[in-house]
Amino acid sequence: MNGHLYRLSKLVYRLTTDSALAEAFKRDPESVLRSAEIAPELTEAVRRGDLLMLYRRGLHPLLLMQLSLMLGIDIQHYYEARSTSEVEATSNARRED
Repeated sequence: MNGHLYRLSKLVYRLTTDSALAEAFKRDPESVLRSAEIAPELTEAVRRGDLLMLYRRGLHPLLLMQLSLMLGIDIQHYYEARSTSEVEATSNARRED
């Protein structure tokens, strides 16, 4: 896990355990994301709610689920993103054989 992904993982975990930080994120997500010092592409993926990109970059599925709930993304979208990624990975593995 690279440093940016670690910092994003830590931020999402803290958002679920630190109510003051969670409130700050609801009020001003940009400020909280900036203070986490994560890579611009990860920050942008959080802004867009791009669950599939975050999953592919390695964000733990449980943290990804928590983030989707915080962002107000329908949980079904989270499961669809995971399923799509898993199907693609299986297809790619079969092509490589």
